Amino acid sequence: YILKLSGVFAFIRYTTRRGVRILCYHGVWLGDEGFKGDAMFMKPETFELGLKYLRSWGFTVVSLDEAVAGLSGGILPPCPVVITIDDGWYSTFVAMLPALQRQDMPATLYCDTAHLLSGQPVPHVMAHYFKTLQELGYTGCSITPDNAFATLFERAIHTVGDTEERLYTTRCLAHILSIDYKHYEEKRVFHYMLPEQLVEAYKAGLDIQLHTHNHSMHNLSEISIADEINENRLWLSKILNKEPSSFQHFCYPSGV
Repeated sequence: YILKLSGVFAFIRYTTRRGVRILCYHGVWLGDEGFKGDAMFMKPETFELGLKYLRSWGFTVVSLDEAVAGLSGGILPPCPVVITIDDGWYSTFVAMLPALQRQDMPATLYCDTAHLLSGQPVPHVMAHYFKTLQELGYTGCSITPDNAFATLFERAIHTVGDTEERLYTTRCLAHILSIDYKHYEEKRVFHYMLPEQLVEAYKAGLDIQLHTHNHSMHNLSEISIADEINENRLWLSKILNKEPSSFQHFCYPSGV
């Protein structure tokens, strides 16, 4: 805060004005229990406020393609910024995209396709947040996790196996924590957008790019990575009715 007030931030912003800043988001929180957000989900108003700050501070939001071209010898405006969003959460469609449209700013969505196609909430993410909400006191449940709870939680956050079985385990976890599972399901807090919503987002100007099919790079072998990216590319091509070769950008999932 002192550095900001003394002008150091402004000085650094000026000296790095020819570099490209890339902001990385995931989604916004659609629950209504007061959760303020974290590195995965932020409050919708926080996201849009950040977009407004970019404009008021003199940053210019450019597309990912414009940034790459500029870094490769093209022309970039002063203080260029690229906005990227991972995954394809329903909240991206219902809250982040409208905010971007209101601020007239482009963005790139790195979209994995298995969760998009399933139409189901993502069990392990849901389980993690149910536990977080309980720990932060939002659930009204004051249980002390025991070995049985820990075992159930470990099963719920497992990322492989039958989806229906993992969702059942997550529903059991919600019951123990006194959480209304159906409420989160109806609000689609932990759902991806539907394929037709991805099409609508693309037509509205959201750039869609690669993020693997299963949000995984398995054992990092060359073959498995290629398979994940190829399947991701083929599904995005089919959903958006675009040439497979048109998907040129890739973001690896889970920071790994």
